[in-house]
Amino acid sequence: DKGKCKPILLFHNVQTVVNQNKNNMNNEDYKLGVFYKFPFHLYKLENWDVEHINSNTTNDEEDADTQKEWLINVYLSADNDTQQKIWSYFESAEEDKKKLLFDEIKQTLPSSEEWSSDEKNRICNYTLLDSSTNRSYGNAIFSGKRRVIIGKDKGLSIAIPKIGKDGKIQLGEEKKAKSSFVPPCTKQVFMKYYSATMSDANYWTKVDAEGYLNDIKNCIKK
Repeated sequence: DKGKCKPILLFHNVQTVVNQNKNNMNNEDYKLGVFYKFPFHLYKLENWDVEHINSNTTNDEEDADTQKEWLINVYLSADNDTQQKIWSYFESAEEDKKKLLFDEIKQTLPSSEEWSSDEKNRICNYTLLDSSTNRSYGNAIFSGKRRVIIGKDKGLSIAIPKIGKDGKIQLGEEKKAKSSFVPPCTKQVFMKYYSATMSDANYWTKVDAEGYLNDIKNCIKK
C-alpha cells in the first residue's frame, strides 16, 4: 500500500542522514566533525508522491505507438550511432525501413526484465518524488527518469523528449527548476547507489531493487 510505504520511505531518508552523521562523528580524522540535517523545511514546501521506479505500465513495443515511446525513452542513453538510427526511424516515411531500423536498435540495446504486477507494487520499487516532477515525465523508463532527477538536483527542469506534430523527436529545452531539492535516497536510487554492480543503465532491475530493500531494512534495524 503506497500510503503505508510513504512514512517508511521518509524514515529511510532521515535515518540515512543520521547514519552518515554517526559515521563521520566516529571518524577521528574529522576533528571538527561534519554534520548534515535532513531539510524538513524544503520537504514541507512540496507535495510528495510515492513513485514507481520501474514504471508500473507494461510496454511490449508490439505496435507503432509503443515502439515510438520506447525509442524516445532510450534515445538519451544510447550511443551516437544508435541515436542516429533513432532519428532516421522518425524521419522515414517507409514502414519497411522503420521496422528494419527498430529491429536493429532493439538488438543493440538490452531488453527490460519481466516484472509481475506484484513485484512492481512493492516498497523496493517505490521512491519519494515531488508531484510536479513525477507528473512531468509520465511513463518514462529508468534512464529517462534518471536524467530528469539529475537535472532537478542541479536546479534544472529537463523535459522528456516527445514526438512533435511533424512526427519527429523534439528534445525539450532546459529551464530553471522551481526547486532543486531531491530527497537523498531518491537521488541514490537513480544513481544506483544501492546496487553491488552497475547493471543496465536503462532499467531498474530486480537486483537493484533487492539492494535498495536491504538498505531500507538495515536502516530500520539500526
